[in-house]
Amino acid sequence: MDAEEAPLATGVEVLINSIVQAVHCGDDVRIRMLLEQFAQQADVDALLLLRTRLNENLPPATGHRVG
Repeated sequence: MDAEEAPLATGVEVLINSIVQAVHCGDDVRIRMLLEQFAQQADVDALLLLRTRLNENLPPATGHRVG
């Protein structure tokens, strides 16, 4: 984020934290509910931050692919 850009709204930051927690817990119902709220409030910067946060602290890849 550039110095000129405004920080994310507190509500969006809370949603990001909640989504990350729900994903780590595997709570599909909560993930769906939170993503619906996120889609209404978030901008591109928030979406990119969510992507970054979801990719933090991932377990090492096992080489197995799903599908």
